[in-house]
Amino acid sequence: MAAADVQDFLQQNRAEAAEVEASRGYWESEKHWAARREFILRNKGDFRPDSQDQLLSLSMVWANNVFMGCRYSEELLQRVREMAEGIVVEDAPVFKTRDEIMKQQQGRRRSAAGAPTFSRRGADVQPQGRRRSAAGAPTFICCQNMDCF
Repeated sequence: MAAADVQDFLQQNRAEAAEVEASRGYWESEKHWAARREFILRNKGDFRPDSQDQLLSLSMVWANNVFMGCRYSEELLQRVREMAEGIVVEDAPVFKTRDEIMKQQQGRRRSAAGAPTFSRRGADVQPQGRRRSAAGAPTFICCQNMDCF
């Protein structure tokens, strides 16, 4: 069901369109809602009328995974991916795991000698670690890596 097909369907089925539109969350952008609405309309016939809450929940799982990077069990994600097969989301965000980001950062920080160095405005500096403030309380001094901020 392409975007034009969704619009045609909604114009021809006003009652169903109103029912589906009532499911839109106030926080959903137009792009987010268009994709979730398509998910709902594609799968509406596979759920009994008394199971529509389950469909809405699965649509939120799919949308949260696509637009916000939320993670769920592999079994649940596999189910919603199958239900969403063929739905095209343009400019969907790409999310990285913490491990992927840390691996990328470690690769940047390795110097030619293999010791970690941190660069700030072009000057290499070594991490400074912890120091005590004038009051005697420990204070953490940043490694001056601008990626921290």
